[in-house]
Amino acid sequence: MKNKLILEYFHKVKRQRIKAKFIEENLPQNELTATRLGRYRVEIKKYLHKEMKEIDGLVKILVGS
Repeated sequence: MKNKLILEYFHKVKRQRIKAKFIEENLPQNELTATRLGRYRVEIKKYLHKEMKEIDGLVKILVGS
């Protein structure tokens, strides 16, 4: 059971890294003002939210085990 959770955790982290690399490679080319950066941050947070919640849940289970 614990090995299955660890494997699931690593798969989710790997997906997260792929998405993060995509974001990094597609940063806006125009100047990042505080406002633009804030908007971009919100979009990134929305994009990664589901996986982060899943990873947090798995970590809580694994730490509690």
